Amino acid sequence: MDGKGGRQAKYMARWRRYTDMRSNGRNVLTFLKTHKQAIFTSVLLVMISGLIFGVVSQLHAPSTNTSPSGVTVISYSTFLGQVKSGNVEAVTLQGNDISGLLMTPLSQHQTMMAPQAATASARKLTADFVAWSRYVGSGYSSWPSTSTSPPIDPTRAVFTHLPGSGDANLMPMLLSRNVIVNTLPVAQPPIWMGLLWRFIPLLFLGLILLLILAPKNPMRSNRSMDDRVTQLGKSRARRFDRTTETKQPRVGPDKFTSTHSVKSNGVSSTKNHTILEPQVTFEDVAGIDEVRSELVEIVQFLRSPERYNRLGARIPRGALLVGPPGTGKTLLAKAVAGEAGVPFFSMSASEFVEMFVGVGASRVRDLFNQARQSAPCVVFIDEIDAVGRKRTMRVSGNDERDQTLNQLLVELDGFDGHKAVVVLAATNRVDILDKALLRPGRFDRHITVSHPDRVGREAILKVHTRFTPLHEEVSLERLSRLTTGMTGADLANLVNEAALCAARQNLEYITHDCFEDALARVQ
Repeated sequence: MDGKGGRQAKYMARWRRYTDMRSNGRNVLTFLKTHKQAIFTSVLLVMISGLIFGVVSQLHAPSTNTSPSGVTVISYSTFLGQVKSGNVEAVTLQGNDISGLLMTPLSQHQTMMAPQAATASARKLTADFVAWSRYVGSGYSSWPSTSTSPPIDPTRAVFTHLPGSGDANLMPMLLSRNVIVNTLPVAQPPIWMGLLWRFIPLLFLGLILLLILAPKNPMRSNRSMDDRVTQLGKSRARRFDRTTETKQPRVGPDKFTSTHSVKSNGVSSTKNHTILEPQVTFEDVAGIDEVRSELVEIVQFLRSPERYNRLGARIPRGALLVGPPGTGKTLLAKAVAGEAGVPFFSMSASEFVEMFVGVGASRVRDLFNQARQSAPCVVFIDEIDAVGRKRTMRVSGNDERDQTLNQLLVELDGFDGHKAVVVLAATNRVDILDKALLRPGRFDRHITVSHPDRVGREAILKVHTRFTPLHEEVSLERLSRLTTGMTGADLANLVNEAALCAARQNLEYITHDCFEDALARVQ
């Protein structure tokens, strides 16, 4: 019985160790999944730091050896010439530095060629060498002198550098000319300088990371590094809100102000800009009446959603505006928000995509989180074909764009049915959009915005000339016949060019000739 009980106890102990290992493994996996982005960032920073340290450790610290003061610095070829002519008495070698003592200064040696001037007693040469050696050994501080031996002429001391490749013939030449050769150990730089040279790149990298990751708000300094790193993925959408009545005098009837909404840790903070834009309504949209009627229903739902909710109807998730450039797609989106009196988020699809994979998807999530908090509202994505292209099976470098598109598809499906958020998108290349983006439930309506006809062009000209003084001879109906094929943007540019032409001529009114000159300029 004791053996059976012992085996059972061992089995239970092994089972407990096994369950503990499984529990610890689950905890480790949970920690890795929860903090995978922070771990990846930390590992990447460690690898970069190690790489920089490995590269810099192979470099040598900058040399601190400079030419000594009070000594004549000559070229190496000049020094060899002095050795060959026998004018060098002694030489001190210290690494690649060569210090020499001449018998006569350079300025006198060329004119002083007599034997009596070139010869000297052995005692005098020995005294000069001893004094010069002390001078070099003291670091070129001062010439030693006594009462019996006057100081040496400083112009006899010269200094030069040995070439980097060396010179194997130098030593035999010195010995053949009976030159006294002395050597000194190479001066080593301080240890702290070598360490500083290797750690400067790491200190520089750490300073950059500190500036990037340091919290801008001291009251919220406990945010994680992962949260601060992912600030790169915040949305850059521009938000237009109707301003409330203030004590300042109002310039126009209703104004919209451009704001940037930045959300961090679930709290949305908005920074107002001083740029004011007038409210855009359907009165500013002309020439595309059939398109405007398609969007009236969306405006009515944003104004009074209970009218449709009582019948079980849901707001259209999105509308895709398709048409050539300049036909008024962006203006229609602003008009929808202006008529409904709700916040308007505007962002170009190209602003989602960045160099770093995952930034675009993060910006999509942040944009739609802001939209849900501000519901009812309108989200407008211009040039959606920048991220909505068809996905292929080929392995390419479009991982960032594909992740952004996948996140956009998820967000379009993830709206609460009771959240009055409408997504409007514009494109002129609907043929390259992904089919998953075009299905009902994401973009329920596809609205084609085409070039305006003659009646539409006349209506557009009336809109753009409301505040423009026209001469009585100007006929907008005639201009509409002359501008066949022009879009709304082209007509707006035509009116502006005509106004500039009239201003150049100092006219009080815009004449028909001004329109003809402007038409010739823009066509």
